[in-house]
Amino acid sequence: MEGVVEAAMRVVVVERERERRISRLYGEDPLACQEFVEEVRRAWSSISASDSQRRLDLILDNVGPAIKDELRSQPAEVASDPEKVLGIITSVFGERRAPAQLLQQLFGHQQLIPETVRAYANRCQKAYQTLVRRQEALGETPYPDRLLRDHFIGSLKDRTLCRFLRHSLTQSPQQSFLQIRETAIGWADDLPGEEAADVAPVTASVPESPRDSTEKILAAILEKLDALASRPQRESVKRSSACYGCGAQGHFKKDCPKVKRSRRSEN
Repeated sequence: MEGVVEAAMRVVVVERERERRISRLYGEDPLACQEFVEEVRRAWSSISASDSQRRLDLILDNVGPAIKDELRSQPAEVASDPEKVLGIITSVFGERRAPAQLLQQLFGHQQLIPETVRAYANRCQKAYQTLVRRQEALGETPYPDRLLRDHFIGSLKDRTLCRFLRHSLTQSPQQSFLQIRETAIGWADDLPGEEAADVAPVTASVPESPRDSTEKILAAILEKLDALASRPQRESVKRSSACYGCGAQGHFKKDCPKVKRSRRSEN
């Protein structure tokens, strides 16, 4: 009997820990609102649908004063229904920009100088997901994945990587954004210093000169290009040194003795 009680208590502790991991929402950031709703629904998976009070408490324990004030102004039948409360939070504090504005925001994304390929890919994906969710909320057909994929490739700061990914698309046009993302991250991980913006050095070392660093990067790029996109060199076409007058080798027509003799005889 004690074992059963302990097991039940562990389940409760795990569920409570999951509920406490929800990020607190203050209603100032539409993207944070979207993430909050997703976290709440994940936490709800461990709470019975019939336990509406507990689901409601989960929301109220993790929202700020502005959201609580908005919920107090709602009718009782709305404020007591967890699903309707989430709907109110989404409609009032969630994303309200038009899809055209969100699309413009996505196209405005460019990889920053200290930003890694992985971090930039995640930033683009988040902007695309916000756009798609807004379109779905309005009953519109979402933009296809290739819109995100093509923008990501074209806005990378490494133009050599950009050209390589475009060449990869010509070979496999059906690649998704996630496939292109993994290829780009794999390329970046092979270059020295690519992840320097995310990982600080643990031990002190002699700083590398910019010239040495540049040479290493160029060497890595050239090696990768040779391995991934090597093509047989064209054979050079050798010019013939034969005389156009008599066909013999070793002289040109202007110096050809036969041509000179022919001209003398004509004169």
